[in-house]
Amino acid sequence: MSERSLLNVTGATSIALATKNSADIVDGDGESILLVFDVTALVGTAPSLQLIFEMLDDISGKYVSMGTFVAVTATGTYLYAIGLGVAVAGDGVTAVRGFPPPDRWRVRVVGGGTAITSASYTVSAQR
Repeated sequence: MSERSLLNVTGATSIALATKNSADIVDGDGESILLVFDVTALVGTAPSLQLIFEMLDDISGKYVSMGTFVAVTATGTYLYAIGLGVAVAGDGVTAVRGFPPPDRWRVRVVGGGTAITSASYTVSAQR
């Protein structure tokens, strides 16, 4: 995988409509992943969006969170790095998780706050 679009949400008018899961990604090379979370609109009463990185457990068929990142409350572009040897955020990296990415994973964005009247965002992944 070089670059892949995972989610593209435009004009979500509620917390429920802002909450989305990407499709499963099957990518077993174990390299680091960069997730780009680009929030272009976030309006409401104390609105927030939270990016969660999840692995799929093949035995149980359940998703397990491997990276619940701090919710964002403003528009902007947020960069998350996941991989072995990735230890410190900086130089434009919002947050990190220092473990190898699993073979099957997805991202989930959860809307929060009291109310969301408009939310637009994209999530992409790069190796």
